[in-house]
Amino acid sequence: MIPSLLLFSLIPFTSANYPSPHSISSQNTCLSYQCATTSNIAIPTGSCGRQVNNTVYLQPCSSSAPYCQTSNLTCIAAPVNNTDLPYPGEPCISSCKFGTCKNNYCFGAALLESCTSHEQCNPGLRCGPNNQCVAQINIGDMGCRDFHDCVNWATCNWTYGTSNGVCNQYATISNGDIVTDCTNGFSYLCQSGFCKKSANDFYGSLGVCSEAPVSTAQMPTKCSSDMDCEGSDGDNIYLSSCTCGYNSQGAFYCQPFIGDAAGLSYISTWVKSLQRTNKCNTVRRSASGCLQFVNKLDDTTRATWEYLYYPQLQNNDQCVQATYNYPYYYDSANFLCVFVSVAISFLI
Repeated sequence: MIPSLLLFSLIPFTSANYPSPHSISSQNTCLSYQCATTSNIAIPTGSCGRQVNNTVYLQPCSSSAPYCQTSNLTCIAAPVNNTDLPYPGEPCISSCKFGTCKNNYCFGAALLESCTSHEQCNPGLRCGPNNQCVAQINIGDMGCRDFHDCVNWATCNWTYGTSNGVCNQYATISNGDIVTDCTNGFSYLCQSGFCKKSANDFYGSLGVCSEAPVSTAQMPTKCSSDMDCEGSDGDNIYLSSCTCGYNSQGAFYCQPFIGDAAGLSYISTWVKSLQRTNKCNTVRRSASGCLQFVNKLDDTTRATWEYLYYPQLQNNDQCVQATYNYPYYYDSANFLCVFVSVAISFLI
């Protein structure tokens, strides 16, 4: 049996504004996407598209309402952004989610001040076991219970127990070493990004860092089933997903493996970006508000799309670029949405 890497079930960094992947396992055909002008299809006023049979005909929105809301193909003035107030360390106008807005920045609880959650503490601090804000744990030091306890560019490896883990920098554990965050073949700790489950998996996520699979065919690869999407680590064969794209042919494309160029860029971009988030609260390290504050939102958005949504970016025409994939091609900053917490697990 050839194992399938179901990496979409654990997406480290994602946003509600990213497209939903459609696998061959859930549908046998893909819709085609193309400019309406190529077929003289009339698009209603205020709309960015119209589906006719198995084709979605698209047109860019006007400058007065430039964003295409793809759920109903309606042009809107701006996407719905996350409305959370800023957290400690982030810029503010008058109010903060936690703490006080002073001189246009949020100030939370300081060192040794009382807290009930990590979010209340200033950048560089965490809410400790005694309900006081204390320093985040440095790389190589012990005592973490989860990734929030570690500095923003590190995560907690529980090899010494769930209450006394070691903070390791993301993507630095060598092949052959043990990690405790191995889920569906992915580990935030492994340098390769890839892991294999341990035989003695008493955590449910115990694994060993391993050589990452690489696609055997040159990417991008069109496919008709997952069997067309082979990858190899040199010894074993793996399958990725055959996924619908946004193209005029209604073509499926293979999802890349973490060892492919898109996967390697995804890991390295996030690792470098998280090293810049020392001005952000520990819980906010991968939130888009923090990433925009440290000028890394564009980089992480592009790297995330290019790996997780690789099939949807292949062979786009200009109308797909201006509608479905607008945040990738034109404007990530206006698609602010906090990255989901399971995802913050590139953050564990």
